[in-house]
Amino acid sequence: MGRIVASYLFPHPPVIVPGVGKGREEEARPTLDAMRRAARGIAARQPDVLLLMTPHAPAYGDYFRIDAPAELAGDLRSFGDRSPSLRFAGHAALAELLAQEAGRDALPAGPPLGSREARDAGVLDHGAVVPLRFLAEACGDGPRPALVRLSISGFDLASHYRYGQAAQRAVARLPDQDGRAVRVAAIASGDLSHCLKTEGPYGFDPEGPRFDALVDEAFRRADPAPLLRLTGRQREAAGECGLRSVVFLFGALDGRALRGEVLSHEGPFGVGYCIACLEDVGEAPSRLPAIEADEAEAGRARREKEGPLVALARAALERRIRGGKRIAPGEALEAARAAEERTRAADAAEQRALLGRPAGCFVSLHSPDGSLRGCIGTVFPQKEDLAREIAANAESAALRDPRFPAVRAEELDGLSMTVDVMGAPEPVASPAELDAVRYGVIVRKGFRSGLLLPDLEGVGSVAEQLSIALRKAGIGPDEDYAIERFSSRRFA
Repeated sequence: MGRIVASYLFPHPPVIVPGVGKGREEEARPTLDAMRRAARGIAARQPDVLLLMTPHAPAYGDYFRIDAPAELAGDLRSFGDRSPSLRFAGHAALAELLAQEAGRDALPAGPPLGSREARDAGVLDHGAVVPLRFLAEACGDGPRPALVRLSISGFDLASHYRYGQAAQRAVARLPDQDGRAVRVAAIASGDLSHCLKTEGPYGFDPEGPRFDALVDEAFRRADPAPLLRLTGRQREAAGECGLRSVVFLFGALDGRALRGEVLSHEGPFGVGYCIACLEDVGEAPSRLPAIEADEAEAGRARREKEGPLVALARAALERRIRGGKRIAPGEALEAARAAEERTRAADAAEQRALLGRPAGCFVSLHSPDGSLRGCIGTVFPQKEDLAREIAANAESAALRDPRFPAVRAEELDGLSMTVDVMGAPEPVASPAELDAVRYGVIVRKGFRSGLLLPDLEGVGSVAEQLSIALRKAGIGPDEDYAIERFSSRRFA
């Protein structure tokens, strides 16, 4: 039976490696010293395996990639360092067990998908190489542990926490080695906010210092709950890259009493560098039920404000996912009527009138942290009326969006939903006739097409809107393509 014997957060700025910094690393002396102290702390535990999650490894939106080939190697030559490559043996047994345990939680995970990705499985990114460089230094001429390199994914924060729980179970299943338990060190690689200074890489944003303070406090109090409540907007404004690695680390220690310590935390170049550790000091209840209860309570408050169209979509999912059957038209309309009575929405009469007419619509689902959980829709109506259209598209968004695993019953309470009722598309002669807030866009080239709804968070210009739609369609920006615009009305 294996066990996690060390758990650390490392930043990964190449500039603190002397061969890259060439003297500038002295500007981050507290970070440099703490990295060495943390590396010595890990080496002293003599781990057999390193389980390292890095946000800069090749990643998928709907899959946790696990790399553990016979050898993993990497260097910082692209940053100007001429030191020899670091080399670590992979640990295929732990990689396989992790894929199995993640699968039990409906979290797709495993080796790279596709032959091209598989060829790069042994190439370490700088998010792995920087902390490993310090660990190799601490190990000296002694044996190095094996390595399993993990990628983040496009799944929400709670899924990364559950992935950490799966890692804990996988480690526990490792057979004894030489008559003793296999020792595993878990490492979260990640910088914090990139928006701490005006002269930093992304300028200054007030969310940057707030984010860094929250992570610092999470480690000092050994409590990840506030991190899991961060919204997508807060995370984007902070310009963070390490949060999912941190959440994974806490998940890998779920059910354990923890003592946290921050070894160093600074931002000399406008980016937050935090070195911290979590010490296992005994058993404790799982934190996940409390986290999920918080999400459910927030969801209940949100549902009380949902209008008729969204209430209908939610009722359709409740009936399908919890009841195993499709919602009947009468049930759908009753859910809409109940929401109308509860909210006394000013536009209730308009929504009621819409339900009886045919119209295309998109149903979008979002996790508690604001990340997309599913979105499926129809530009033109496929059903007799909008009520049936919403029910069908809600079910498809939850169960058949190819980018995500099917929504689980325990997720329903925490999901927020929107319904976009579509207007008829119309052709436009040029991008000058578009408006990313007012209009959605459709691009077409032969049988290829891509659609993007209007007024999406993070899409601030027509150029961004077109770029995303073209990528979705597989159309090159230099190809000739037709553009259509459409209006839509969003209901939440």
